[in-house]
Amino acid sequence: MLTLKIQEVNSQNVIYKYYPNDDINIQPGIIHMDIDSLQIINVEKSEIEDKEKDNYLIHAIERIESNTSKKIFPKSELVAWG
Repeated sequence: MLTLKIQEVNSQNVIYKYYPNDDINIQPGIIHMDIDSLQIINVEKSEIEDKEKDNYLIHAIERIESNTSKKIFPKSELVAWG
C-alpha cells in the first residue's frame, strides 16, 4: 500500500510524492511525468526502498500513468494491491 500526493501539476508535467505504507515520517519517493507522452522525467525512490526492491515505485508509476492518461490528477490517492 502507498499514498500518492500531488506536488505540482501544470500543462506539461505532473509531479507526485509517494509514501510507502502511508508513512509520512519517511522521505517520500518522487515521480515527475510528462503529461502528453507519459514519459518519466525524473524518479527518486523513497528512503525505505533499496536498489533492488522497488515495488512501491512500480505501483506508484502504474497508477500515475493510468490517471495521467485519463487527465485525472487527484490531490491524494491510496494505492493498494494484493
